[in-house]
Amino acid sequence: MALNKISSIFLVAALALVVMSQGAEAVTLPAWCNCSNDQAKTKQACSIAGGNYDGGSCGLDQIGKYNAFLMGCSQQNGSYRCWH
Repeated sequence: MALNKISSIFLVAALALVVMSQGAEAVTLPAWCNCSNDQAKTKQACSIAGGNYDGGSCGLDQIGKYNAFLMGCSQQNGSYRCWH
């Protein structure tokens, strides 16, 4: 009986991991992003993130910078678009 409980717990944990991994969106770095195709918003979000602003888009080479850019853009009521 104890073996069945352990097996059930293991199965539930394994399924939970599979479901969580399917829901996570992978980010390919480096990425370039802009914020609402607006240079001022993009520059501000890039500055917050510590990214590399090139006059139209922001180069992001770390997941922390990427996340900070998305947050900085969202705080300006912008919508982001990223590519690699």
